[in-house]
Amino acid sequence: MYYINYLGQYANMPSESFSSTSENLFSSEALMNWEEILKNDPAYTDIADDGMFFEDINHKVIFKTNARIKAEGGKFNVDYFDWIQGVPRKPREHHHGCVRKWFEPIKVSYVDKDGTTKLGIPPGQYSISYDPVGVNKENDALTNKHSHNSIKVWENPTQYNNFKTKLVCAYYGRPEKLEQADWICYLMARYYNCIGTTGVEVNRGETVSNFSKWKALKYLMKDPVELWDSSIKAKVTASYGVNVGGGAGTGSSKVLEGLRLLKEMLYSPVGKDLKGNDIMLFQTIYDHQSILELLKWNVKGNFDRVSEMIIRALQWKLQDVQAAKELVHRKKVTEQNIRDDIWHRNWF
Repeated sequence: MYYINYLGQYANMPSESFSSTSENLFSSEALMNWEEILKNDPAYTDIADDGMFFEDINHKVIFKTNARIKAEGGKFNVDYFDWIQGVPRKPREHHHGCVRKWFEPIKVSYVDKDGTTKLGIPPGQYSISYDPVGVNKENDALTNKHSHNSIKVWENPTQYNNFKTKLVCAYYGRPEKLEQADWICYLMARYYNCIGTTGVEVNRGETVSNFSKWKALKYLMKDPVELWDSSIKAKVTASYGVNVGGGAGTGSSKVLEGLRLLKEMLYSPVGKDLKGNDIMLFQTIYDHQSILELLKWNVKGNFDRVSEMIIRALQWKLQDVQAAKELVHRKKVTEQNIRDDIWHRNWF
């Protein structure tokens, strides 16, 4: 029923989403119910660890909970910080924020591109969506003092997880230095092995140059230009990072299309519950603040989490585009090639 209601509101063109209404683009009864569950249901209110990623003395990326940092002598609001609860952030909340981790990365036996069997995190298992704070290139000042960095790690649907997807980790906040947010993203990319799947908005900040400095460009996703122009060969022309342009408002055709794709992604059925009802993708997002921001979204406000989730929506759509290309190149099964199997082969 939720999906049918969603389809009834679906616009043929991105601009139609805003041409005749000022209502929230994402809101629905189902989304409001999910927000209430995340806010009040004990099954969801205490299933994550808050803390931060670090490099140890061997340059291995580790996650430390706030409790551990405190036990090691760390000072509150200096060495560790609370998760930002307010949407928008309340004045009493420190702007630095912390990482919230719901799930550890899975480690399985897989065969890499060289044919070697390995035990670890398969490439492509996880993706990152990252929207940095805006910066004035002339004076390094923030373009919006209310802006925060939003980073999420998503598990992609693969054969290793029965083709399920979910949000596994997130960071929301604004460290004193912009480079520190990029460093957090970099450590998250290493921890979840997001090689080539770290999508970052590049029309603000200095993320690409920082990753280059750290010799870590391999983690960055290239701009999915084929979503905007199917005639372009992405691998030939794309640059590092994603350039949507603007924030989560309605300033460009790319933003409009991104918002449409985000709504389409959120209301995509991804499974069935015990009663046989559809499970929507938004029900795999366990971050209460992100769901709340979707419900509060409007065309004029500053919504960092929504801007960041547009990157995820582009990744989601790109997976469909790539799957369609692979399907076209699959070998057609015919009576002749069936007879070429081992049982019908001429041996002498």
